[in-house]
Amino acid sequence: MALTDYQKANFRHHTHSSDDIIDPETGVPFEGGGDYDPAAVAITGGSIVGITDLAVADGGTGASSASTARTNLGLAIGTDVASQGHTHLTSSAGILQSATATRTAGDLTTTNTSFEDVTGLTVTLTTGAHRCLVSFVCATTNSTASHTGIDIAIDGTRFNSASAYGLGLAAPRGAGDYTMQSFTIITGVLSAASHTIKVVWRCGGATSTMAASTTLSAPVLTVVETGLTT
Repeated sequence: MALTDYQKANFRHHTHSSDDIIDPETGVPFEGGGDYDPAAVAITGGSIVGITDLAVADGGTGASSASTARTNLGLAIGTDVASQGHTHLTSSAGILQSATATRTAGDLTTTNTSFEDVTGLTVTLTTGAHRCLVSFVCATTNSTASHTGIDIAIDGTRFNSASAYGLGLAAPRGAGDYTMQSFTIITGVLSAASHTIKVVWRCGGATSTMAASTTLSAPVLTVVETGLTT
């Protein structure tokens, strides 16, 4: 039976000297007599086949396919890292899905001193039992420099219902001057169901206007379902 180079080297290593060791294939002593030093061996090429998958703990991937290797290394596409051209992840701590609403069809006005829905700024999302990240940005003004209050309503309930002014309150320095308003909130854990998230607003008097066209900053509502369950 022919010995492999590895078996020959191993044989030399365990016997420490190859001066009197005969190669069973050729009948002559092994070359390079003297002690065998494992630290001096360099592997410069070749391949290894037919072995058990090398575990991650031993420097391998624990897999024989690319997809399994990515999973074992915590790099599964679409779960741990986003696939090319996509931004949504499905890991428990990442982004599950998102939705955005914006309006550019024309400025909005209100004279209501109680909160009412802002036309066109509604997102409906079917979520799991998770928290959602909600952000909103807009520019408002008032005809008499009175304030404009903005809040978020989740399934009909204002998020900051404890305040008469909502989450954001702005008053222009002068009548007709626009003021930027923005905020980001994290909701409580929502039930696994369909949820409607709206922007609601009110004015402190006279007429409040929200810029909602391509000539000024358009309002943008973004809702992101996270993987947070507590």
